[in-house]
Amino acid sequence: MKIFFALLLVTYTLAACKKDEAAAVSACGVRNPAQNLPWLKKLLDEERKNGTEWGLRVTAFQYKGTTYFNYNKAHMSCLLCVVHDCNGNILGIREVVPEEEYQDFMKAATGPSSVVVWKGKSAP
Repeated sequence: MKIFFALLLVTYTLAACKKDEAAAVSACGVRNPAQNLPWLKKLLDEERKNGTEWGLRVTAFQYKGTTYFNYNKAHMSCLLCVVHDCNGNILGIREVVPEEEYQDFMKAATGPSSVVVWKGKSAP
């Protein structure tokens, strides 16, 4: 029983010491864009206020030297439905890339250079 409690204590300690990965992200010239980009903070605050943040995941990625944000909810039917630029403008996918570059854009959005900026609650 003592071993169980010792392991439980170690687990809680490690979990408490885990670095907030999203807060360590830099994008669009700011550290922790979820808190320091006013347009993104406002969107996330509205999601929390309305209780609609479950399943939301915001990632930042680079494509051809430009930073984009993928604002994706688990229940959405497409991966890049809502893409923002650093100023918070919502961009249609066709505005960002021509059709022949869409696969490359998708790889950038989902590849190893894509970083989680903010992750909402799991589904209720």
